Amino acid sequence: MKIKKEMLIIYNAKDEEFFEHIESLIMNDDDADSNVIGVKDDSVIVYKSLVGNYKKLENTVDKYLFVDCVPKNAKTKQLFNKYGVSYGTIDKDHFYIKVDDSFKWDRLTYDSFSCELHCLLDNPITKVDAFKNTEEVKHRSPVNKGLRVVSIAVAPVVGVALQANDTKNEIQWRNIRRKQLLYYGLTKMYLDDLELLINS
Repeated sequence: MKIKKEMLIIYNAKDEEFFEHIESLIMNDDDADSNVIGVKDDSVIVYKSLVGNYKKLENTVDKYLFVDCVPKNAKTKQLFNKYGVSYGTIDKDHFYIKVDDSFKWDRLTYDSFSCELHCLLDNPITKVDAFKNTEEVKHRSPVNKGLRVVSIAVAPVVGVALQANDTKNEIQWRNIRRKQLLYYGLTKMYLDDLELLINS
């Protein structure tokens, strides 16, 4: 009888889709005859937990993966870092993936990332340009910016509403970039390092 490793995926409630993504990768029968893709088929059982319940489930499985919710004061060892997403180990049984929201994007870097993401997986999120709208807000013409400043002075409600709309849009596109990065990082982790992490 084959003994399977048990892995607990820990995440925040807003990140349920990433549990579903990593679970689907692990549960997929994708190995070739002589080639293991990701983790060996049928070798891992996956469970899930919201980060608030993690302490109750500590020491109940073989391995733990924290999805953008690394415990405070955890000492991490990075295995991968690109485009503001990184993953690595906390110890031999605990690993993590996280997104650095302060990563500085430019058009060229985003396009390079987007191309890599699209090559890794087929998901509607890969087709969204989450940099375009940011560019539009940042590169408003000086006249347009001036009109917004004037509108704050002359009609504060209109000016504030316009600025609030820009802020809301920027937050929306930042959230989409974060999702893209987590899909990218989790897929890279699965393909390149998860087998080694699970069996270490």
